Amino acid sequence: MKAPYPFVNIHTHHPSISFHEIINCDIVENVPNDDKKLYSIGIHPWNASYLSWKKWQSVVENYASHPSVLAIGETGIDILRGTSKTEQQDIFLEHIRIADSCNKPLIIHCVRAFNEIIECKKKSKSKVPWIIHGFSSRQTIADELLAHGCFLSFGAAILYNRPHLEKICKTVPENMFFIENDDSALPVSLIYEKIADIRSVSVEYLQLKLYEQWHRIFLDKNM
Repeated sequence: MKAPYPFVNIHTHHPSISFHEIINCDIVENVPNDDKKLYSIGIHPWNASYLSWKKWQSVVENYASHPSVLAIGETGIDILRGTSKTEQQDIFLEHIRIADSCNKPLIIHCVRAFNEIIECKKKSKSKVPWIIHGFSSRQTIADELLAHGCFLSFGAAILYNRPHLEKICKTVPENMFFIENDDSALPVSLIYEKIADIRSVSVEYLQLKLYEQWHRIFLDKNM
């Protein structure tokens, strides 16, 4: 009997023993330190400033091409926290440039700046996958992001009785979403169980589909 597929986790701040998770590394705070693990690399919007980018740009660029780094980020724009929107947007555009140069997906943090994120996508003409991590916003925003080719990644928010989010999760195309646990200490398997129930599929089916997508988006193009 074939072993079950793993629980792919595309964005976590809590490394586990899994070989199918992407550990977030904000270069201001930590760097990849284990070649057996998989990472994303960048400067979080909360730490993004012209000064921090000047200091850390070359480090981000050097790590970006490393085989254990599967994605660039998390990066993006957060209207509620961090430096000015202009600074965050300029540094986000730099992350986009790096992602395109090394052909790796972007993992995006966005708070009340979805219009700005979409404008950056149009402006940059980026060709790599864009993944909006921890998505918990409205249906209209989900529709707009999907229309522009962005993936949605659902995290622990889906566990806490949010009917609007469950509706989005139920209807999003199965080839346009991922699952993560972000900074939650809860095992990602709990989020899989909830989303499988919402979508009326088995956990094993969800594992299979996201494992296939994991390969398609993060691995196959680098082999």
